[in-house]
Amino acid sequence: MVVAADVLIYFGDLVPLFAAVRTALRPGGLFACSLESGDGGVPAGAGFVLSAGGRYRHTSRALRELAEGAGFGVRQMLAETQRWESGQPIPGLKLIARKEPL
Repeated sequence: MVVAADVLIYFGDLVPLFAAVRTALRPGGLFACSLESGDGGVPAGAGFVLSAGGRYRHTSRALRELAEGAGFGVRQMLAETQRWESGQPIPGLKLIARKEPL
């Protein structure tokens, strides 16, 4: 299992990361990660955006497409509060994906 909790907010393009995680995992291995949600705030056609706070936000659609394109089966994706900042909830996504055979 590979876990990336509250760290992928510092990366925009996640393609190389998903490829590296796939290489590191055994067949059936799990990848769990959390990200800031860009649902509703990312321009059409873009999968992520850099927020004013200097963190990247990714859309759930782009995250699912990325995972599946990298050879993962999405087991669970939840929209939840990533963290609280200045008394305000920061929307987030939690993903659990399984390495599938190609």
